[in-house]
Amino acid sequence: MFYLYTLLWLFSFAGLLVLTTRRRFEMVMLPGLTAAVFVLYVFSFFGQLKAGFCLLMALGALFWILLAVFFLRKQKESLKEFFDNYAGIGSAAFLFGTLWFFLLYHNRGFSNCDEFMHWGPMVIESLKNNGFYLTGEILKVHNDYPPFLTLLKVLFCGFNGFLYSEKILYIAQSVFYLSIFLPLFSSLHRKDSFDWLKGCMILISVFLAGLLISKTQTAQEWALMYNSVYADWVLAALAGGTLFYAYRHDLDSFSTVSLVLLLSAILLSKQIGICFYMLIVFLLVGKTLLKKKKKDLPYLLAVIIVPLLMMLSWSLLIKSRGISGQFVVGNISFGEAVSQAFISGSYANGIAGHFLHELVFRAMLTHPFDLPYFVVSAILILLMLAVKRRQGILPAVTYLIGVFGYALTILLLYMTSFGADEAVVLASYDRYMISYLFFGMVFVICLLLDSIRTPLLFLVFPLCLLPFIETSSFKDLLPQKNIDQNQIDVLLVDPYDEFFYDREELSGLYFIFHDSKIHAENDPSLFPKELAENDLIYIREYDDQFYRECWPQQLNENEPYTKTIYSIQKENEGFRLEPLTLHFYDYVIRYYQIPKN
Repeated sequence: MFYLYTLLWLFSFAGLLVLTTRRRFEMVMLPGLTAAVFVLYVFSFFGQLKAGFCLLMALGALFWILLAVFFLRKQKESLKEFFDNYAGIGSAAFLFGTLWFFLLYHNRGFSNCDEFMHWGPMVIESLKNNGFYLTGEILKVHNDYPPFLTLLKVLFCGFNGFLYSEKILYIAQSVFYLSIFLPLFSSLHRKDSFDWLKGCMILISVFLAGLLISKTQTAQEWALMYNSVYADWVLAALAGGTLFYAYRHDLDSFSTVSLVLLLSAILLSKQIGICFYMLIVFLLVGKTLLKKKKKDLPYLLAVIIVPLLMMLSWSLLIKSRGISGQFVVGNISFGEAVSQAFISGSYANGIAGHFLHELVFRAMLTHPFDLPYFVVSAILILLMLAVKRRQGILPAVTYLIGVFGYALTILLLYMTSFGADEAVVLASYDRYMISYLFFGMVFVICLLLDSIRTPLLFLVFPLCLLPFIETSSFKDLLPQKNIDQNQIDVLLVDPYDEFFYDREELSGLYFIFHDSKIHAENDPSLFPKELAENDLIYIREYDDQFYRECWPQQLNENEPYTKTIYSIQKENEGFRLEPLTLHFYDYVIRYYQIPKN
């Protein structure tokens, strides 16, 4: 019933917005879905998240009441206007895309470390607390993360009776991603047969866009758009779509409200959203100054100020609860960081040197050629100028400023906010830097699709994207088999205290979990000693030599299962291993989809 309830509410709530704003479905779906999340945001301050959800359900029901009133009063002109705005190619594309995501994720579960560490626990804690995830048993770090994307997933869990399911998190984020591109359908008319073909090409292009970030030089199997619920990609897509919306539409009451909602969502999705916010505001200010429209100034001020107030509300809440975050703007001293970076041999100098080398030489995209950060950025800027010529100067300059500003921000974070072990190796560098490139890709794709006037170009546009997509990435758009205990490569395992994930080293033979440390030894001879000193073990894989030479003699009769968690039971003359399935707490069993016996 989850699928039916989700579809019914999405189209009912959108219908209410179409009726009340007299705008097209394509234009109200994204800001409407964003507004719904902020309803939950407001109610969560009072620990009444479910009450906010009930209000949203009531608003969905109100649509049918108003529609019935229109029918009973025989307001034919109003009904015709409504159906023209509501039932179109965009709504059909949204329906098809949503149904495909239902099918794609029907048997899907987590497989990436941060899904287990952060994104899943945030939703679980929000459901348990009937509000924010600021405190809880599962989530141990990043309680300060902005909550927008978590509340989006909670909204979709509400259609499942507020029962948590990993597949719902995938569905929620992908449906939101799809809605970002809906304005591209707003110029299509359902009575034009060729516009239906255009709509198909746009929808295919939207699906393919998520595959453009499939691989990097240093990450071949990655948490990306369709195979994870990481915030980076949907945030970048939202920022790219918002930049296009700000560029494409003039400021009026409706567009101002839409931009306020979208910019607030950007700021409350992840801390790095402030960079995207500043770039979009820069474009809006430049656009207003170039057009010299004084009447737009009140709208512009609202677009700038209200999202900042939304971000401030979260910051004040975090501060009032005494929660310290990993990324605190006040901890970043630009002058000190720069001065330290120029001192040869210093900690900051080493990080800066490594970062600049990777920025220039590391391939961010590997298909069809190895392309580093600056090369991809230059291509995107040239495309903006080629498509819009003089009108493309402002977005091109905006993006160019961000190329350096975003990179500098990430560098400062490495030097000031990351632990030494992560900063030295530039942990998650690919993910952070490709986010900015994907932001530009989404904007350029929207710009190109909006600018095409020749029918043939519409037909070949998806073909133009194919050379930039790894063939192996297409599997992400096909339904996957269920992920169960014996199929998870990355698993969190301590039901009694902390949550951890395995780190695959060169041999990848075994992984020991104890207290707050992770031991992944490449030397198999240490295996018996590690068993004696620790409490839990995750056997990921092993070979015959390991079994013959390293497996303890007292355990020879019990050959280990791979990808299985064991409890190490100490005994007088040694120890024995017991599978942990029956030792998990109930919520852990649900969380990892491990069935009770």
